[in-house]
Amino acid sequence: MKTKPVELLITLLMFLLAGLTAWQAYQLPPPSGYSSVGPRFFPGAIAAGLALCGALLLWQALNGGFPNVSTEASGETAQWSGFYWIIIALVTFMLTAKWGGFPLAGMLLFAFSARAFGSQQLAKDLGIGFGLALAAYLFFAKVLSVQLPAGVLAYLGL
Repeated sequence: MKTKPVELLITLLMFLLAGLTAWQAYQLPPPSGYSSVGPRFFPGAIAAGLALCGALLLWQALNGGFPNVSTEASGETAQWSGFYWIIIALVTFMLTAKWGGFPLAGMLLFAFSARAFGSQQLAKDLGIGFGLALAAYLFFAKVLSVQLPAGVLAYLGL
């Protein structure tokens, strides 16, 4: 079977993304103090993971091509509504995080993402989302001393 150029292009783009990530990780300052794990560690690990994905894609491209996961081949129709709900969730999070705060934005992100996966219980999803986002906010703000936008919670002293 002949290797498709688009598969090689996707592989090349994955390697370029890995290289760019590694280069940006190298631009970060080296670890200081006693710790050998510094700000370069996780971006470097992500770059290594991207390079591994690129290697696996290259292997697939050269050995029969990428698997066909098209819904057209199986006779199914694509469900675009879930994709649109995820886009709505991400955009809403970006627009509400600063003024509404992390817990409110996280609540909406969770509820809209749950809707993307087929949930029809908006009130329940909003409640669960608020609980998870508030717990994450309090953990980061109070335990790790990482400042996330409080938004409307700032009036409650949280």
